[in-house]
Amino acid sequence: MSNSLRKKIIIWFILTTAPLVIFLFYSNYYSMTVLHNQISNSKSSVLYTFVLQADRAMKEASNYIYKYLDKEQDIYLLRDYAKDSDEYVLNKVSITNKLTKDIGFYNTIDAFFVYSQKNEDLIFAVQDTSMEITRVINQEIPRFVQNISPQQLKSWQVVQTTAGFAIVKIVSVNDDIYMGSWINVGTMMAPLQDNKGNVDERYYIVSDEGQILSNDEWHISKSETLPKLMAELADKSYQIIKDKKNKQNYLVIGSKSAWVPISFISVISEKSLLQNLPFFQTALYFIPIGSLLILSVYLLFLRRAFFLPMANLMNGMRKIAQGDLEIRLKESRVDEFASLIGSFNDMISQIKHLKIHVYEEKLRAQTAEMKHLQMQINPHFYLNTLNIIYYLAALKDYKTVQKMTMHLAEYFRFIMQNNRNFITLEEEVKHIRNYLEIQQLRFPDVLETSIQIPDVYKTFEIPALIIQPFVENAIIHGFQKRGEKFRVHIVATPDPLDPELCFDIRIQDNGVGFTDEMLTYLLSSEANIDAGDENHIGIWNVIRRLKIVYKGQAQIKLFNGPDGGATVQMRFPFIKESLNKGEDERV
Repeated sequence: MSNSLRKKIIIWFILTTAPLVIFLFYSNYYSMTVLHNQISNSKSSVLYTFVLQADRAMKEASNYIYKYLDKEQDIYLLRDYAKDSDEYVLNKVSITNKLTKDIGFYNTIDAFFVYSQKNEDLIFAVQDTSMEITRVINQEIPRFVQNISPQQLKSWQVVQTTAGFAIVKIVSVNDDIYMGSWINVGTMMAPLQDNKGNVDERYYIVSDEGQILSNDEWHISKSETLPKLMAELADKSYQIIKDKKNKQNYLVIGSKSAWVPISFISVISEKSLLQNLPFFQTALYFIPIGSLLILSVYLLFLRRAFFLPMANLMNGMRKIAQGDLEIRLKESRVDEFASLIGSFNDMISQIKHLKIHVYEEKLRAQTAEMKHLQMQINPHFYLNTLNIIYYLAALKDYKTVQKMTMHLAEYFRFIMQNNRNFITLEEEVKHIRNYLEIQQLRFPDVLETSIQIPDVYKTFEIPALIIQPFVENAIIHGFQKRGEKFRVHIVATPDPLDPELCFDIRIQDNGVGFTDEMLTYLLSSEANIDAGDENHIGIWNVIRRLKIVYKGQAQIKLFNGPDGGATVQMRFPFIKESLNKGEDERV
């Protein structure tokens, strides 16, 4: 990027983003303040509701105690009887049944109890029948009654037990008998714990002295003491605590109980609150019209100087990936992109010329190989035919020589009149018949041939001289059992695996068959005419031509039949009257 372009971008960036940054800072501060106020109001309402519920539960528990003392007389009789007397036991059972029945109506009260200091006997009913709360009540109530002062009677007090904190109210019935109610702090905290939202929020119950009564540990470092925090919450709706250890801010909201010296507080991570606040997006809607206009001009400049040339370049690359080498990009006014686009256009031209050159070289190589293969086939057949005529002339069988010469003339006439690489199956069969007629004239009593080609396959095109070399190979190499009749059978059938798209041609004889070494050699990729093996040039050429012409669609199998003799099975796709034109037309 040139210095001039860099300076322009920097200037435009400063002019357009400075007002936006200032506005965003102010918008963020304002949004955070509004959020704090809204969250504090919402959480204060929630806490106030739970405080009212807790106060209502304590008020109902107090009313129950006074109603019980006013209506039930059995509690007063405990003092008049000895602990082991029947009357004392009956009164105790009556009190237990009554308390057990009534405590079910007070879900937030953990226990009602009656304590006889004279008899050191505790009578109670609990919501939770677990051994833990029974153990705590049995252990703590007598100790608390013995140490309670007259000022603490009739009011709710915070008691620390071995299992945590509890809120207890005790009423003196007389100098010996006490009745009270017991509430675990965990019971009061349960509704708050179920009210957590998606934010990182924790609830605590704290005494006026700043002691945490709930079981949860204070997870904020001691940079802010709880007594100071509770004093500040009495005057403000919320406080922001900065935790230096965790480098986080916390929003603290509190609500005080009217019946007991405790407060319910909520501590919320400010980070969890702000992560769902789309203040950046909201602020963008209030950017002044002037800033929008400046930003629009800036974006227009970037679009013309950077984005459009880059998009043009990427579009050209996509078209190249799709194979379009005719694409040329327009020159850009930006110097850097102009040089880049010029190099891009030159590269495309070079790739196009290189691709055409490689394609033409590949065609020339394949054409030369095809001509070379066909040149190898034709002399091989000529020499074998002339050799047969020579032997017949030596035997002075002139009629047979005439017939063989006629068949050979037909063959030469076809060669001179047809320069096509592909012929119909019917034309190939005609050549084979000429060859077999010549061989039958030579071996009239020991050679039998059979050709079964259905009419439906006769018009399909195949490469020239693709079947004849296997027939010739069968007679030359397979016809070694001169004492037996030698049979050559040629048949065309539908392909068993894909009869709609392919057909098979099978050449089968009853000769000596292939050796295992010969089968491996002929079908291997290492077999070639330069290896010095001139006895199987025709077969090797056929295999090579099938690979070149059909590109793997045609298949050839060489194997020995179950009764002996060689079998050649070739699979051809249905191609009709198109290969000589250079277009494939699948049937």
